[in-house]
Amino acid sequence: MKRLSLVMLAAVGLCAPLTGAAQSPAMRAGTIAVPVEVTVVNSLGHLVTTLTQDEFEVFDNGKRQVLTTFKHEVQPITVVVMIDSSGSLVWDAASVQNAAEQFITKGLLPGDRARVGSFSDHIEIKPPEFTSDRAELIQLLHDHPQNAGAAPLWNAASAAMDALAHQPGRRVALIFTYGKDQPDKTAVNTTLAQIRTRAQAEDIVFYAMGLAGKIHGGPSPILFQRGRGGATGRGAATSPVSPNAVATPDPGLKPLTGDSGGEYFEFEPGNGFESTFAHVADALHDAYVLGFTASSMDGKIHKLEVRVREPGLIVHARKSYLAAPNDAGK
Repeated sequence: MKRLSLVMLAAVGLCAPLTGAAQSPAMRAGTIAVPVEVTVVNSLGHLVTTLTQDEFEVFDNGKRQVLTTFKHEVQPITVVVMIDSSGSLVWDAASVQNAAEQFITKGLLPGDRARVGSFSDHIEIKPPEFTSDRAELIQLLHDHPQNAGAAPLWNAASAAMDALAHQPGRRVALIFTYGKDQPDKTAVNTTLAQIRTRAQAEDIVFYAMGLAGKIHGGPSPILFQRGRGGATGRGAATSPVSPNAVATPDPGLKPLTGDSGGEYFEFEPGNGFESTFAHVADALHDAYVLGFTASSMDGKIHKLEVRVREPGLIVHARKSYLAAPNDAGK
């Protein structure tokens, strides 16, 4: 399954245990096996799927580890697709919904399970349980869209992680977003630092689709500009838009996705999502799973590095894991 991506794909750093159960690397059964899921690409961005165990090296806090597990097989994923519904000066809501629909239609395999969510004036994730029914997911995607409002990005990321918390197997949060985080002034808000720390501890990978582009003028160039207090839409307090202004997604998306082993992609209107979604789907389902026995469960974050011996190849994997005590997370 080798497809060309619009950008070089970074990896799937999912941290699901080798048995497929959703828990920390400490393993509740008392073992201390640490799984690391890895994708490898060549200089053209094509997935490399023919490597053997002997071609990998894994380092834990700089010390090379003996691999005790090596697997390479297609496996299902559990994913929450979160969509920014706050309103945009560049993208219309239908385009974003259609992009998410493409991922559901073309990116999910029969064994995958998913839920779809949105965030604006509130955060919601549907249906109540994960499902493999693509028709149901697409219907929910287009049902009752939210009104334009604030964009509590990190609160939405936290909600996606809550939904994934007790799920088995590979767990993914995929976010489509226009702009920067706008905290909810009426609630306790989650920070980017908290999300990054939690992603390390809970072994959830983030992918993000940043929807950027030049802000175009016209009869109502400030119609959906965010105003004071996070309000948007008609009647919101606004300021004039520069003729050359560019809408940019939150810069925190890149470190979040990179830390977790996922990737950040940025698009402007008119750029197709198809090839990127195809490559992301391949990487999510066709990763190498490496495992080693940790020497210490010291409750600290450990740095991870994965290398391959063949020159010219690019390895993508999560950059750290939480060496939690065996009773962590119970």
